[in-house]
Amino acid sequence: MTEAMPRLSVIVTADGPLCSGPVSRVVAAANRVGPGVEMILAYNSDDPGSPAKEPTFSGLIVIRLPAAATLPELLGAALARATGAIIAITDATCEVPESWAAEILKAHAAPHPVIGGAVEPNGLRRVVNWAAYFCDYGQFMRPLADGAATELPGNNISVKRWTLERGKEFVIPQFWKTYWCRSLQAEGISLCSAPSIVVYYRKSVRLIPYLLHRFQNGRCFAGMRLRELSRSRRALYMVMAPALPIVLTGRMLRKTLRKRRHLTALVLALPIVLLAILCWALGELCGYLMVGRRTLPILTYHSIDDSGSVLSVAPRVFAEHMRCLHEAAVSTLSLPAAAEVLRGGPGPARAVVLTFDDGFENVYEHAYPVLRRYGLTATVFLVTGYCGKDNTWPGQPTIVERRPLLHWSQVKEMSEAGMAFGAHSHTHPDLTRLSSQDAEAEMLASKRAIEEALKRPVDGFAYPYGNYDEAVKRLAAAHFPVACSTRLDFAVPGSDLHALERLDMYYLQQPRLFRRLLSGKARTYVRVRRMARALRPGLVGRFGRSSDRTGTGP
Repeated sequence: MTEAMPRLSVIVTADGPLCSGPVSRVVAAANRVGPGVEMILAYNSDDPGSPAKEPTFSGLIVIRLPAAATLPELLGAALARATGAIIAITDATCEVPESWAAEILKAHAAPHPVIGGAVEPNGLRRVVNWAAYFCDYGQFMRPLADGAATELPGNNISVKRWTLERGKEFVIPQFWKTYWCRSLQAEGISLCSAPSIVVYYRKSVRLIPYLLHRFQNGRCFAGMRLRELSRSRRALYMVMAPALPIVLTGRMLRKTLRKRRHLTALVLALPIVLLAILCWALGELCGYLMVGRRTLPILTYHSIDDSGSVLSVAPRVFAEHMRCLHEAAVSTLSLPAAAEVLRGGPGPARAVVLTFDDGFENVYEHAYPVLRRYGLTATVFLVTGYCGKDNTWPGQPTIVERRPLLHWSQVKEMSEAGMAFGAHSHTHPDLTRLSSQDAEAEMLASKRAIEEALKRPVDGFAYPYGNYDEAVKRLAAAHFPVACSTRLDFAVPGSDLHALERLDMYYLQQPRLFRRLLSGKARTYVRVRRMARALRPGLVGRFGRSSDRTGTGP
């Protein structure tokens, strides 16, 4: 016998450390309506300790995502778990009255599919907190019209379950409330406002992080909007973008002043409000200007071991990286799929490419089981003349530790499980030091060996040591759809498909840096690392051998 569907699912999101007070009040309000209520708490933290053990959170479905997870990701994960006939959303920065859940059920007794309530300020003492309130929720302050609405607050919204089947591209894995509501309205589904459903906003913010948050939200809004616009409309929005601060300020003041409440607080907060609006407008303008500049991280690993060498990432660190990818709902692409995305084709909202150079046997021992556990794929570049042997090919620096390479039986097993294999030459020479004929022979020998063993075409090539010149690149382009360099950077639309940039995970293996990479915040660090790499050969020449990586690549 199957369990009855809950009458109500209540989702509470928390950005960062949990505070039991607001959550307990939501739980109390939900419990007042009796049985049949499902409580879901979604939060982002890198602390593995479970809050479910605390009395406040007993009986809740608790979802923890990495600290880098965004609010849309938290909401997407929670909505994927919700099973109620009606689903209500709020956050841990809001307090709710005891009647909150009952008012939601009462409002949904009518046929309205999507209902939002009022958001009242409560206990705001600092000017920056008032500014954040007016910018984000001032239009939802009481008095609030009862009935049809054009916008609803994200921290006080409830929906009938069937509506989530509409506009699904905006629901899971990330819930984009504004665009989801617009997709419903485009289908003729109306939004409704019910002022009797009220939450009390108590959020405390810091000025600089809040302004950066506004900038990022503006840029993201532009990126989502551009998906719907023709080229001519895109150009129009970019031309009109400088007028955004005036338009947004006028809109905010018009919606807030007619409330005739908290006017003194509005006057005091106005300088920060204007600054926040400017940050949003700048973010939106950057979003329009960056159209087509999506970044695609191509991650490079070598040996998965505990030696601590410049070619190594520890197994536990690799497993943590893959766990982060899985929990952040990041897709892994093959090289051909990545090439299609970089040409401007469709692709997942969040994606990376995983690559392993040289084909060390510990990839089979330590990486392959983790990849299978999380349903991820990767491309392994093989030095085919040394499969089943070790990495003592001619020209290998003496400081590189000797390690065994994959056997062909292991390669075949991994291929059958969905892993891809690319060519990394036959004997790992510096191709720029060979004649064109010999360089081509190295590429083809590697390509044919893999194709004969796996009965599959080889789509990718990685330059040994990362070294190539125009002649070598032309040879690679003649035989492979994609070739990877070791230039330390993100791949972007317009990247040379036969010299794709990659991110060496030796430099980004720390969990904090890896999470910044996934959230798009590691570009400055990568840029500095790339500059250091460029300077190192000269420094090594003047002062002796560097203690960091040797050469330009593996």
